[in-house]
Amino acid sequence: MDGIYEVVLGGVNARGLYGENVSHWQITGTSGTDPYATAQALLIGFVANVANPLLSLLSTECTLNILHAKRVDGTGGPTAFNPFAGTGADLGDMQTMAAAIDVAFYPGGALNRAGHWFLWGFRAAKVIADVIDPTYLGNVLTFFATTASGFTIGGSGVARMVTYTKKTKTGTPILHVDVRPKLTGMNKRTLPFT
Repeated sequence: MDGIYEVVLGGVNARGLYGENVSHWQITGTSGTDPYATAQALLIGFVANVANPLLSLLSTECTLNILHAKRVDGTGGPTAFNPFAGTGADLGDMQTMAAAIDVAFYPGGALNRAGHWFLWGFRAAKVIADVIDPTYLGNVLTFFATTASGFTIGGSGVARMVTYTKKTKTGTPILHVDVRPKLTGMNKRTLPFT
């Protein structure tokens, strides 16, 4: 069922500290009328196109193990869960989960408010004295630009990441991805509205 869906991806580090990110996806071109089935198809596509590739950017001390989705516009819908579990592939000690790389998603048009994804779980050696390693920064930008452009779900549907406006329950396509130059301190769960 076409609409805007919210995906929550969470995980833990080797010390048991938890973090999560929320992203929003505009689904178009589906033929079904069941928001639960669409949410499940979105999660299958999300694992293949977002979660698994994301693991290459994360430390081996980080495990992603929470993944669920639901429709958030219109009449909403039930939450679909995916038993995803994956461990980061970047060998080395993890940076504290109290610091994150702020990836900003800028929508087009008059809407100037960026959505955010706070990338936590990266290897400590990737950021020295608040400076992100240039090669790693390039990998992060490439990953998120590809992610924002979307992927196919359920054979005929397309999922595109959008910035979501809760008040109007609408999504705006992302036109530009940027990384803020300084780390962001995290004092709660990472729940950006992207």
